[in-house]
Amino acid sequence: MNCCGRADYHALDPSQIHRDSDQNYIVDIDGFTLVVPEGVAEPSVDDCSAIYFNPDLHDGDGHPPVFCFETPPGF
Repeated sequence: MNCCGRADYHALDPSQIHRDSDQNYIVDIDGFTLVVPEGVAEPSVDDCSAIYFNPDLHDGDGHPPVFCFETPPGF
């Protein structure tokens, strides 16, 4: 998966990421709660987590679509 540009990059602190009972990643950032299915997550090459989205775009539920999500394996 190709991630987007630097403007869409948002570094994440581990405290912003949780897992639900289905093992989806739940990311709380900039007033949004974004759900990222486990199978969509890309392994991070630098042991940091990041999410890529454009906060000016919104889906039908009012959330920005996630272009890419990277996190260390096993998070």
